[in-house]
Amino acid sequence: MRLFRRLFLLPLLAHGALLAQETPRPWRVCGGDVALPPYQYNDPKHLGIGELMLVEAGQQVGLAVQFLRFPIKRCRAMLEADEVDTLMAVPTPGNLAQYRFPMKAGALDGSQKVARINLVWVLRSDSPLHWDGQALSGADAAGLLIGTRVSMRAAIEPLQAMGLRVDDSALNTRQLLLKLAGRRIDAAVALQDEVETLLSDAALQGLLIQPKPLLAADFYAVIRQQASAEQQARAAAWWAAIRVLREQPAYRLR
Repeated sequence: MRLFRRLFLLPLLAHGALLAQETPRPWRVCGGDVALPPYQYNDPKHLGIGELMLVEAGQQVGLAVQFLRFPIKRCRAMLEADEVDTLMAVPTPGNLAQYRFPMKAGALDGSQKVARINLVWVLRSDSPLHWDGQALSGADAAGLLIGTRVSMRAAIEPLQAMGLRVDDSALNTRQLLLKLAGRRIDAAVALQDEVETLLSDAALQGLLIQPKPLLAADFYAVIRQQASAEQQARAAAWWAAIRVLREQPAYRLR
């Protein structure tokens, strides 16, 4: 199997090597404005291991990776306008329909993901709600309002599929948690790493992360469906380089 994988990768890597001999092409990555430690720190002076992997993979195939940090809604608009080359996305049904993900034999290729994160439930300490890993209990689901960050499809789509009302008006995770503490929403769903950092805030002391996550989500670097043939070829070579780098211990956290 390992030999087969190497043989499968050779044409893409060879094409990438040819691209790398050219003058590096700027490759604009809209990573969003969310911190995903240790993969992304949302700090141009402190790149996470996911960002470093994207840069190194780009260097191997002639791409000069540049990170832009905007809210995800703006990143999506910029990708559709061809103002950036790629953004970070999870494979929700909506994202799979809208963007090109790295695929293999007609299926999503998990070996080319950039990061894996947990989306967790956050409740007030006096909340009657309970998440058992499959269902939310303790109150009539029809009357609940669940909050998440604006345009976070990874949370919005599964919550709506459960028949829950979703409020995604919070512009950042701290604002979301303050809404929960202020009883403006019944529960929140957010990125575990961000929540763990924020719960040291005195204004959020009454909030608790539930032990079982809503879901574990893989992040991929995706391109738009209408990408040019050149963009598709460069992305394919880049994804192939990412796959190889993920085998190295420095990038093999999850």
